[in-house]
This record gives sequence, C-alpha cells and structure tokens, in this order.
Amino acid sequence: FNPATDKVGIRGVPEVFQNPGDWSSSAIFLEPETKEAPGDNAFYSAGIKVDQAAADTIGEVSYKYVLEKTDGMIWDNVDGNTGGNRFTNVPSQDSTIHWSFFQETAPTQGQIINAKLTFNVDVGILEGLGYFNSSLDSVMLRGSFNGFGEQPMDFNGFTNTFEEVDFPISTTVGTTVEYKYYVKWDPSRFDDSNSNYLAGIAQGAGWEEPGVTAGANRMYTITEEESQVLETEYYNGVPPQGIITDSNIEGGGNTVDVTFQIDMTEAISFTDDPFVPGTDSVFLFIDTPFFALSQGIIVPGDAGDNFYGNTKDQVSRLTFKDEDGDHVYKLTLTLKTPTLNHIGYRIAYGTPFTSADAGLTVNGMGASAEPGRRYYQYIQPNVAEDKSISWPSTATLSVVNWVVPGDPVSFETPPNYGLGTSNEEALTNVNEFKLSQNYPNPFNPTTNISFQLGKAANVTLSVYNVLGQKVATLLNNRKMGSGSHLVNFNASNLSSGIYFYRMEAGSFVQQRSMTLIK
Repeated sequence: FNPATDKVGIRGVPEVFQNPGDWSSSAIFLEPETKEAPGDNAFYSAGIKVDQAAADTIGEVSYKYVLEKTDGMIWDNVDGNTGGNRFTNVPSQDSTIHWSFFQETAPTQGQIINAKLTFNVDVGILEGLGYFNSSLDSVMLRGSFNGFGEQPMDFNGFTNTFEEVDFPISTTVGTTVEYKYYVKWDPSRFDDSNSNYLAGIAQGAGWEEPGVTAGANRMYTITEEESQVLETEYYNGVPPQGIITDSNIEGGGNTVDVTFQIDMTEAISFTDDPFVPGTDSVFLFIDTPFFALSQGIIVPGDAGDNFYGNTKDQVSRLTFKDEDGDHVYKLTLTLKTPTLNHIGYRIAYGTPFTSADAGLTVNGMGASAEPGRRYYQYIQPNVAEDKSISWPSTATLSVVNWVVPGDPVSFETPPNYGLGTSNEEALTNVNEFKLSQNYPNPFNPTTNISFQLGKAANVTLSVYNVLGQKVATLLNNRKMGSGSHLVNFNASNLSSGIYFYRMEAGSFVQQRSMTLIK
C-alpha cells in the first residue's frame, strides 16, 4: 500500500453507503488521520450520515474496506463472518465504530524484506493433451502478492517452461504467500469458426487444481535472501510423464479401465440429508477440468448445478453401483487417450432428472483454499530402469470414505514418475553436488536434465555443440536452493548430433554428453 497513490475505500449495503448493490465501487474514501507523535500514521477514517428516522428500520449493516491501488484492489476480509464482511448496527445517535486492523492483521514486528521471487512452471501436460499452444496461449501468475490478478509469464523455449523472473515483493521474513498458475487462452480458442477453436473449454476455467496441494493454493515462505528462486513446478502438479497415450499402455491397447470405490456408510447417518440406499444414486463429480475434457465429461459447479448439462447416458456413465450391499459403491470408467493419471473428484448423491432443481448432496470443501477440497487419486505408472513409463490397462483405486460436506476429504500423494530420488538416496547424497545423465538419451526433441545441490548456489546450465559453441543457456547464474532439481531441454531448433551440457554451481563444475536423433 502506497499512501501517496493508493486510497482506502468502504463498500457496503446500498441503503446506508449509497454504492452499487454489487459493491463494484466505493461509497466513500477514508482520509489519513493526523497525529503529533513521530512515526508513520496508518490510521484512516471517515464519517457517513444516515437519516435518523430510517435508522431503526435498517437493522444490521454489512460492509468492507478495500485498498484501491494503482495496479488493482485488495479487499478486507474478516475470518469467521459470512463472506468475510464486517457488521454493525446503525446507532440512535452519533457514534464511532471502534478502529480495527485491515484484514484483522496487526502491524508486523518482524523483519521486512524487499525480495525478488522467480517462478517457473511446466505446462507440458496441457500441450500433450492438445489444450495449449505456447505460440498462442499464455500463462499467468496469480497470488496473494498481486491480489490474485494477472501477471503474464514469459516462455523459455529452451527449458519449455514459463517464467516470472525477479517478481518484486515487499513483506516480512517468514510470511507465507499463496499462489496458483492460470492458463489464459487466446481469443481464437473460443471462436468455433476458427481453426484454433477448442471445444469444451470456457473463459475463466484456466485455474490449475494441483494435486500436490489437494487442490488448494500453492504456498511459499519468504526467506531472508533478496533473490529467491522456486523450483520448477508442473501445472496441476503433474509432469508430462503423467500423460497416458495409446502408445504407452501395456498390452498395446488404447484405453484404460479405472475403478473408483467409495464407502457410503457415513452418509447413511448424515443428519442434514441422509443417504438412502436403493432410492438415492451415487455419482462421480470430476473436478479436474483437463481430465474431464479428455473424457467428454462436463465439469460440475460447486453446487452440482452443471451436472444437469450431462445427458442421461452421460450421467449413467458416472453412476456408482453397490452390487453386494456392503455400502462400498464402485464405478469403472473406460478412459480414452490421451488423458491424465491424475483425477480430482467429489462424490454426490440424490435423484437427478426428477426435476430441474432436484439438487444433489455433494461433499468436499468447495472453493476453499485449504487442502482437502476434493479427493485426489492416481493411476500408478510402471517405471522402467531407463525411466520410461508404461500404464496398466486396468487400475483399481483404493477405497475412500464419504465425509460430511464442508469437511476435508482424503487425498493421495502423487507418484514421482521416476523423476525423484528415494529417501535413502536423498539422505546419502544430501551434501553432494551432482549432475546426472539426461534422460531419455538419445532423445528427440526433448529431454530432462537433473542435478543436485548440496547447498544453495548460483547455477549456470549451458548446452554446447561439438565445436564448443554455446547453443542454449538453460539457467543463467540462477540462485537455487539445496536438493534435487529438474530442467527440461527442448532441442527442436537444433540438428541431430552430439551435444554437451555443462553445470557450474559455485566452485563445482561438471559436464556430460547427450545425443539428439531426429
């Protein structure tokens, strides 16, 4: 907040504040108070007049403060109140509402730092599914540090990732910032007369739903370092290795049968709306948009309203059955390829098609930013010694238990797809610097280069041809933390041949060769 350029507004019920009913603009702006004591003055106030004759009929008044900045808005939000609003009653005579902290957060006593954060995200799963083109579409960084607005990220053709380098943030050391990546499709994607048209996608549906956070926002804790680089992340928490295609299914098939299992015992005793076996049906609500799109399934809204957009045949396809009466309902879906092994979903029950507003009882945590918004389960890959991946033609997911709507649900830890090291290896090599052999090798045209840092260091990773000429810079003196790291290299603009990749990290230098065959 910059007092020289930004303003503090207040928005509330129109009967009192005379702003639009949707609170789209501020009724009044508060002014900074003056004081004789030295130091920064962060107190703002303003008065508003209400007709005394109407005061008794108005009753409770809801309102919010809003910081109106040159680059967007930040809303006040009070935990524990509906919608995060503040509430008061119009008094019978002149009165002052007690001062409060914006977002109920007291001024920090900690160390404030002006940091620069670097983010990297790989959207290879979307490209593999055909729902993204880096020459057309873009990726946005949205988080608590920019009011979840849109910060365009730059595409790096060598690493095949989108980057936001040195994003400035002024905050306290130890603060945890929240963020997510967001796909913004080119306008031509929504024009059914255009060759770029993508059927099934919708504007505003580009939010990632990362299984690694159980659908919640990603978190990063600010350290004392001025330059902070986050490890490369994967959109939805799934690397390109998580794509199932008709060329990597065991047995040479082009479909995978996956069986879901849900124990509905607790739903029977749910007091608000008990589940009635034999009368109510149990349905699968797919919440991972790109998995759903790959299967021609409509993604339901949090209230389940969009479920009615599916035909009866489609709903039947998503209906569980309890064949033996043990309250464990099962559903087998035959998945078309290409698709993802990562499935986020909720469970609903009721009687659809009895009327347009029949309604369904849906569990999960809706739009909550907390982990456990929905179930996350994975078809487990088979990883060979050479890191190649194949998928089973049939997979049965473990049984999950139904939980009360609004309570967090269980979610699985994603597989490492052969990209990580075992705990034993990590403990053994924790203090080592190491550049690993790329895989696959030979490759065409992409490959992965992994390395390990015994401690934080500035890393330069470059690629050279046999003449010693540098042909690509994948990392340029980038500050990276200790641990294992992975960089994707795209050599689509290079010719076949032998290349060398060289890593410099402090005093550590190592070089390896790789072969590109087109």
